[in-house]
Amino acid sequence: MSIYDEMAADAAGIFSEFGKEVLFAGRTIPALISEPQETLELGAGGFTASGNFTVKLLRNNLSAIPLIG
Repeated sequence: MSIYDEMAADAAGIFSEFGKEVLFAGRTIPALISEPQETLELGAGGFTASGNFTVKLLRNNLSAIPLIG
């Protein structure tokens, strides 16, 4: 077993233990979702709120790799 096979097995274990089920492209798959980060930025008209979070999916659960950008 190569190091990449071991890493893939470990990642699958992490997703199965800690992952949340999400609906993506009509299928329910496990995903790791970060806690949302909220920030306030001072702008010309006052404060502007924005938020950000990360969703990670296993590549083999996707039918095609999404384009980024």
